[in-house]
Amino acid sequence: MLRKPDKAAKMISYLEERLIAGVYSPGERLPSLRFLMRKFDLSYGTVQRGIDYLLEKTGRFKKIPCRGLYCISEESASNTNVGEGSITIGIFYSPRQQKQGLYYTALKSISNHARRDRCRLKMIPLDQADAREEFMQEKAQGCSGVILLQEYDAMLDCLRLPVPVVGIMMENSYNGTISTVNLDFWSSAELAVQYFQKQKCRTVSIYGSHEEVYTRRGMAFAMLWKKSGGICKIMRNFPRSYRSDCGYLFTSDSWANNAAVKFRQQHGKELSEEHCILGMDGKQLLTPGFHHFPSIAVNWELIGTAAYYQCIERIRHPDLPAQKIYLNGWFLNPDDEQQPPASP
Repeated sequence: MLRKPDKAAKMISYLEERLIAGVYSPGERLPSLRFLMRKFDLSYGTVQRGIDYLLEKTGRFKKIPCRGLYCISEESASNTNVGEGSITIGIFYSPRQQKQGLYYTALKSISNHARRDRCRLKMIPLDQADAREEFMQEKAQGCSGVILLQEYDAMLDCLRLPVPVVGIMMENSYNGTISTVNLDFWSSAELAVQYFQKQKCRTVSIYGSHEEVYTRRGMAFAMLWKKSGGICKIMRNFPRSYRSDCGYLFTSDSWANNAAVKFRQQHGKELSEEHCILGMDGKQLLTPGFHHFPSIAVNWELIGTAAYYQCIERIRHPDLPAQKIYLNGWFLNPDDEQQPPASP
């Protein structure tokens, strides 16, 4: 294996991330060497060494003399880089979620582990609204296992696949037949209770989408908050107005960010500076342009790692039962510039 050229590290990461995200389709030409030289301020030789390293590492690029560098299909790459009998993991993902944020971070982690273990990933785009059991059964053919990279349980009443399945951000285990990996809702609720108590809130309104994973977070907090003597209401729409004596819990950073965007448009101020709000999942750390506000964050690289190894273990040991895996979060105060923990 060629040694990774340190000077070309940023260029290599740039190309790898865009490959994982599906930016380059099979047969599509990649940026020219001159473009890469200008973008990353590299010499011609350094760019060449970086490209050679990528060619050997991923097998997903091909040099065509006098034409440039082109992306090739996973099937073509697997024929040369992965031996017969190797593990193939199908990844169902939403095309709209793949290029940044939580799922993209989890996917990069899964891809890194799969590359090291010489496992093939079969990327299967599937919008949440189009999820159907029959379609998923068809696409899962030839896969050793499947990882679901979206809240598909919001649309699927039944899910029967002939291989081990792991769902990220899914609470429904379909009667214990699939494994799930999530931010731990109970410890997150405990952190949220501590936060609002420190802010001396008595009443907290809870906002979030209807998917089970978010509902579970809200219900756990409501139970603990009422037990502590507080008052809370579970709402389904965004707040129309805010009270200075109330707290506002959003069961995902997406909802908190959307509320912050609307508040700034209406009032020209930052919601988190005017009112006591708290998000959940730490998406603001991973999605460019998100507002910053207090949140219960989780390490999404570890989410991807846990999903990958759970899938591998169930492939290698078919008798292993499905598991619900929860990773503890931590309180994120944007002003503190806290870093994610290295382990769950």
